[in-house]
Amino acid sequence: MKETRNFQFNGIDAKTEWKIGLILAVPALGVFLLVMYLSESYLPKTYFLYPVLLAAVVTILISILILKFLSSSIKDKKWNININDKVLEITHKNIKKEIPLADIRSIKNLGNVGFRYLTIITHHETIKIRVGNTGFVPFSTQKDLENCDAFVEYLRPFLEENFNKKELKNKINTQIFPNYGVYVVKSEKIKYSIINRLKPWQIMIIFLCGGFLLLVLLFTQLEKYW
Repeated sequence: MKETRNFQFNGIDAKTEWKIGLILAVPALGVFLLVMYLSESYLPKTYFLYPVLLAAVVTILISILILKFLSSSIKDKKWNININDKVLEITHKNIKKEIPLADIRSIKNLGNVGFRYLTIITHHETIKIRVGNTGFVPFSTQKDLENCDAFVEYLRPFLEENFNKKELKNKINTQIFPNYGVYVVKSEKIKYSIINRLKPWQIMIIFLCGGFLLLVLLFTQLEKYW
């Protein structure tokens, strides 16, 4: 890593991701309620579960279209990264940050086949990079994903020498893409939260029970108006 290498790819930061989520929430809720209202107006005798499912499907489809529009409206999505054996230089939205490699405490390279959630943590700040080409993360191309993976692959010797890899017990598949995982600097103790200690089937049961209770509450309220 003595010579400086450059990596470029399109994506967004976590702040932009939150803004898009908040902007999307209003029309998504509006579409859901509109479909429910139209179903009640034109199909009053339909079992109430069917309008809910229809509203959910339409809301997802409309949300994907809105996300694509919002993604195309983002002016600057480029991440420009220069790295050598001492410094990591990251430029995004005309803001340049120089991070000594010795200051990095943790690197999280998570996500799935079509998207990457790359997080770089130091004592002073946290940089969150979001790259993806799926329906709900339509900010990049396949080439951007490959360049993001190439950057982490270039970091691999540095990670293997200076970091321990966290055991992700709550993940079903930890080999989704190269160098998937959470890396913690060797000088710090790896900490596990309650969620981290659970196995995938235990988390699945929690989500299923939570989803079932949510549906019961939803249907109980809807029945009052049906």
